[in-house]
Amino acid sequence: MKQLALIFFLLPLSFGFQLENINYELSLSPTLSTDQANALKVHNRARAEVGVEPVEWSSKLAQEAQEYANLIAKTNRFEHSSRTSRNGSGENLSWFSYTLNEPLKESSESWYDEIKIYNYQSCCGNNFQNTGHYTQMVWNETTKIAVASAVSANGETYVVARYNPSGNVMGSFPY
Repeated sequence: MKQLALIFFLLPLSFGFQLENINYELSLSPTLSTDQANALKVHNRARAEVGVEPVEWSSKLAQEAQEYANLIAKTNRFEHSSRTSRNGSGENLSWFSYTLNEPLKESSESWYDEIKIYNYQSCCGNNFQNTGHYTQMVWNETTKIAVASAVSANGETYVVARYNPSGNVMGSFPY
């Protein structure tokens, strides 16, 4: 009977500890939306697969990415910003002809999918235009990211990701 009482006593303690850890994980990024948090998870999962340290969310990059997403949605001009306008940050873009529930996560997953055709090599070799989004995601020196989106007047979704420091450095390996 003493063993049964001990088990009932320890079970609530164990359960309480697990709840405490879950609450701690949720409090690490209280300002991120679900879509932002999921995009960050996709990036960090891709980075973990190749043994690269996780990146952190940057509110400064988020503001810059949001401003640029708003601009390209307003003008319907799907093109990269100038390097000087992004202060040395890298940039991934995506475009959808419709509105999505989680455009940041969807874009991150599509950039990750480039791994299917990526053959480990220094930047920026064959197939770079088809794999450069992926290599930017996993670039070893990148430590901070943000992803933002905007919807145009006709319902198209524009997604902008910013990376600091920038990746895809000519002649260098991503990891």
